[in-house]
Order: sequence, then structure tokens, then C-alpha cells
Amino acid sequence: MKEFSHDDIKVAVMTFAEAEPLLAREPGFKGLPDDSRLREQLVTTLLLRRCLGDRAADSLRHDADGAPFLADSGLNISISHSRHEVAVGWSPTVRIGIDAESPRPALQRVAPRFLTPRERRHYTTLPHLLRAWTIKEAVYKAMHIKDLTSQQIELSCATQSGGKDYATVGDETLTVLLHELEGGSLLAVAIRK
Repeated sequence: MKEFSHDDIKVAVMTFAEAEPLLAREPGFKGLPDDSRLREQLVTTLLLRRCLGDRAADSLRHDADGAPFLADSGLNISISHSRHEVAVGWSPTVRIGIDAESPRPALQRVAPRFLTPRERRHYTTLPHLLRAWTIKEAVYKAMHIKDLTSQQIELSCATQSGGKDYATVGDETLTVLLHELEGGSLLAVAIRK
């Protein structure tokens, strides 16, 4: 399990490979299911239990738009799943959105759908497209605006590497922290103050 923190924001990431031996200690566990949704739910619950306790794991709910929240908790949380890991982020003071993504060639095909024309000139390689996609997904979750489109999330286009970036939605600018994960995956943490 990897953990990251920034001010009062905490993020924990666990791979499915790390989770399996921990889950194997549970009575009746017969291995991670092939069904990706069930696998993600099991590992999300395990990660919440390890980081925030049984009560938090038991109080996980989703609102009408599918955004996660902890019932009877003042924490702002965000959850992301990728092919290899689950990430959970939380903060008592700011709204956050997290996204963990693995590189995949399909990003090159769909880039015109999620990037503005200006962004397409800056984000041209697969690593850059992964960065752009992951940032936009994290910002979308942090904004929690139902009809927000990826075209309305404007990337700074000022940096193409490093651990910090910015994105703008309307007149609001969000800071986005980036962490490289195993296997070329990327984690973005969007912070809405």
C-alpha cells in the first residue's frame, strides 16, 4: 500500500496483488473474483478499513450521481479504480477528486472528445494524454457538477511533467497533484478549495 499526503489531504493506493494476501485471511475468502466490479468493491472496503476503520468502511454510500460519501462523516472522499489498483482519498476540509489510470492506446483515439483544440496541440504523446485524461477525471470528481463536460475543464498546458498542475472550470482554478504508480499508472488528486 502506498500513501500520499498534502496538507490535510490523504490518499492511499493498494494494488489487487497487495490486497489478495490480506483478504485471504478473511474466513471464506476464495480469491479475488473475476468480476471487476466485485474485485474493486472488496479492495475498496479493505482499503477503507485499513485507513479509516471499520465504521468508515461500513458507512460508504453513493449519492444519486454515483459520488461516494461516508454517512455521518465530515470527510470529503473520492475513490478511483484502475486495472491494477484502487485509490481512496479523503480530506476533512476541502473537496477532492482522485483518478488512477493505466496507460492505454485508446486515449489517442478518443483525445478529440476530451481535449480542446488548444490542448490537442500540447498533449500529443501517450504519456501526455494519460496525464490530461487523469487530470480531467480528477477535476470532474472534485467539481461534482452533473453536466460538466471534459471540454469545459481547461488544462493549463504550461507543464508536461512534474508532480503539480492546474485546471480551470469557469472562473475556478484547481490545483492537481500527480503521483506515478507502478506499471506506468498515474494518480491525479484535484483539490477544490
